[in-house]
Amino acid sequence: MQACQLQPLEAICVAGAVEDCLDRLRVLQSLTPNVITQRDELSNILGDTVAHIIEQQKKCEANYERLVKQRSELKSLSNKTRYKQNQEAIEKQARELQELTCDLCKRLRESPNVSENLMKIQNLRTELITLFESFRAELLEKRAFQGIAQATNRKKEHYENMMQVMQQDKEMQRQIEELTQQIAKTEQEMQRKIESLDTQIKEQKEILSQKLSDNDAEKAKRDDERNAHIAAVMKMNQLAQSKLTKQFKASKYALENESRVHKETTEYFARRRGKIAQMTQTWTERYDRESTDKTRELKSLTDRIEKATTGYITLKPKKEESERLLKLELVRSEERAKQIELYSQQKAFMNKLKILYVLRHRLRGPLPKPKGRRGKKK
Repeated sequence: MQACQLQPLEAICVAGAVEDCLDRLRVLQSLTPNVITQRDELSNILGDTVAHIIEQQKKCEANYERLVKQRSELKSLSNKTRYKQNQEAIEKQARELQELTCDLCKRLRESPNVSENLMKIQNLRTELITLFESFRAELLEKRAFQGIAQATNRKKEHYENMMQVMQQDKEMQRQIEELTQQIAKTEQEMQRKIESLDTQIKEQKEILSQKLSDNDAEKAKRDDERNAHIAAVMKMNQLAQSKLTKQFKASKYALENESRVHKETTEYFARRRGKIAQMTQTWTERYDRESTDKTRELKSLTDRIEKATTGYITLKPKKEESERLLKLELVRSEERAKQIELYSQQKAFMNKLKILYVLRHRLRGPLPKPKGRRGKKK
């Protein structure tokens, strides 16, 4: 408490210096511009750029949303070219949206809230004026500065606390950086794993799409075969039905004809039986009459045969003698024929010899005469 006491002259001098500071602070307080006017001017300066960036960001978000919806529609297609183009467009829009967001954050960082800063300066200046006024009053009344000392101690403690917090903040930032690096490494590993999984997923999707296309083709083929089979069966059923209808009509017509023919046949056979009965009676009478005639003829022929048999027995030895003579004559005729044939063969052979002799005579000349005795000259 004794350390905060001043001499009267020292207290008056310090009070004068404090009064001079208060006058200067009041002058600065009176020179402070209007916060609302300053805020409107800053808003007008920054509003156009930020509004343009926000408008572009909204357009990019709308395009991104449209492309994402289109991607969900293109997943079911077998043609992956349009899907890849859509994926590239989505990545491009995402990069553009990220760039716009970074640009907006940069603009906002480069343009702080001046109105709040001015309000803070005014509040701090008002607190400082109040503190100096209480300090001046305390100097003039008590020649002490315990209030400002306590305020200074509080500010110092606050500053030390702030420094400690800043140190902790730096330590936390360092830890955050380490964690960020670890997270980045983990993200890289996860990105590699995700890329590998994406590659596998793409391959599996391609295989699945190929399977689906094959299944669709097989299903279409089976549907076509089933439809063709059903159409063929229906056609065959129609043909069979038409055939059965024709057969039924033909059978009905045949039945009618058969009934009519049966009736006519029955009538015909009835008439025929009557006629046959009449003819039977006629032929029976004729048979009896002709049988009697033929019996008489048979008896006469039997008598003639008996007479002929008796004559045959009488002429049989003569017949045998005639047959024996006929056989001898046949044997003689065969021998004469053989002799005639042999003679004709010999004659043909002699003719051939004559022909050969003539040919040799023509080719070689006359045969040499046999040598004989020379006759004596007379």
